[in-house]
Amino acid sequence: MAQSSVNIHNNNDNLIDLEKRMELLTKGYSSYYNSLFKKLSMENRGNAKILYDFLETEYNIQNVKHSTIVTHVKAICLFNEYLSYKDFEK
Repeated sequence: MAQSSVNIHNNNDNLIDLEKRMELLTKGYSSYYNSLFKKLSMENRGNAKILYDFLETEYNIQNVKHSTIVTHVKAICLFNEYLSYKDFEK
């Protein structure tokens, strides 16, 4: 039983860490974009992780602007909401 509670805490820590890293990517923009990402992460953590990895790679490798990042956050989060947060992998 204690082991499962450790897993719950690790999942929450990972989620909080992911949300903090996302805040760094969207720094200087409206909190609206962070709220979209947080809602996505609460509904489907796997999708939130995939989206963050995509955005981070796009920012680091393709050197896109921050405005492009927040546009992608909005479009992907709202589209995933429309799809009732189905997994990206399916």
